[in-house]
Amino acid sequence: MHSGGSASNGSYVGGIDDAGNYVQFTVNAPAAGEYRANVNFANATSGRSTLALAVNCSSRANVSFPRTEAWGSFSRNTS
Repeated sequence: MHSGGSASNGSYVGGIDDAGNYVQFTVNAPAAGEYRANVNFANATSGRSTLALAVNCSSRANVSFPRTEAWGSFSRNTS
C-alpha cells in the first residue's frame, strides 16, 4: 500500500505491473450472481496496460487500463 492524496481513501496499491505480481481482495456478496467491480487506476506508462481478473481462482477476463496523465492521476474502469 502507498499513500496518495488523490487516491481513494488516501491509499493505493502499486507495482502490480510485473509478471507474478497480484492483488487479492475478499468480497462478501449477499448472493451468488454477477456483480460489477469499479477500479480506480493510474497508468503513466507509454500505452495501455492489461491485467488478468480472476474470481475464485478462475480466470474471468483481461482488463485494459488506458494511459492517464500521471501516476497520481486516477481514472475509473468498470468491469
